[in-house]
Amino acid sequence: MYTPVPRLILHPADPRYVPSDHNEIFKALLAIGLLTETTCDKHTYLAGKEFINLLTFLGCSPEIKLSPQDGENFCSISIPGYHEDNMLLGYTSTIIPRCPACKHKVNDWKQHIHDWKHGNHIYHCTECQQQTPVAELNWRQEGGYGHCAIIINHIHPHEAVPADKLLSTLQQASQTEWVYCYANN
Repeated sequence: MYTPVPRLILHPADPRYVPSDHNEIFKALLAIGLLTETTCDKHTYLAGKEFINLLTFLGCSPEIKLSPQDGENFCSISIPGYHEDNMLLGYTSTIIPRCPACKHKVNDWKQHIHDWKHGNHIYHCTECQQQTPVAELNWRQEGGYGHCAIIINHIHPHEAVPADKLLSTLQQASQTEWVYCYANN
């Protein structure tokens, strides 16, 4: 049986952004020590020496494993290839997105998950009649859309947030603002 991996997902604030150079982002993350060149599998890397300093852990004493020697469920960093379309990168099991115009809760969104995987799909609000691409709904950091992402595996929702240095490094490498969300789907 498949067990979903909890993750912290870093992605461009503009879900339409497509990076011109994938390698520049990787090199920037390597330079600040978020990851190493050692791969766990294709596109997934071991945590670097500055990993702990590039995330701010919330709450009391989280148990963070940084290498395979620490046992299963260790943190790793995935940099998957780019999606041709603006795609749903992940979401938490409890998220209920809201209309950006009237804040109406979209309680039945998972019933439409097949259509909503593409960020350009249009949501028609039953409350205010606003038409909005689903990628532009208010996901409150519990879901995100984009063409690319940096995925930090085995970080539970609200367990950690990216430090300013990590987000500013991504912005400098890509020339666009980056944000984050959580997923456990």
